[in-house]
Amino acid sequence: MAAAAEVCLARTSPTARAAVRARREQLVAGLLRLGGVHLNASEPMLEEIVSVRFDWVCGEALAEELDMRHIYVSTASVGDAEAGSQVLTAMGLSQQDARSTIRYSLGPEISDDDIDRVVSVTAQAVERLRGVAGIRSALLL
Repeated sequence: MAAAAEVCLARTSPTARAAVRARREQLVAGLLRLGGVHLNASEPMLEEIVSVRFDWVCGEALAEELDMRHIYVSTASVGDAEAGSQVLTAMGLSQQDARSTIRYSLGPEISDDDIDRVVSVTAQAVERLRGVAGIRSALLL
């Protein structure tokens, strides 16, 4: 029991929280550089959560792409994939924006190198999925 308490205290210390906050800021900055990326929340927000949406990208498809590269995220559609996230729509997002959302969760064990890899892999996946969306859009015209 004492070991569990020690781990909990270490993860919630001001130093640990500041480190997670720095990783979050690094992740957000990297994702926003991709273009067509929007944060779903503004300050104040939890250090360990980043909720973003990507123009022309389905959140579920992006989550699957990232999963194949061992990056695990959540989508906005907890429960009913057709309805999207009720929380996000209550915040004013459209159903389409809610479906374009993924959520990254960070912990104290995440390093700068981990964040750089997540941004790089996300960029590759987003570029691929946007290319597919562009091809499909052109075929529909």
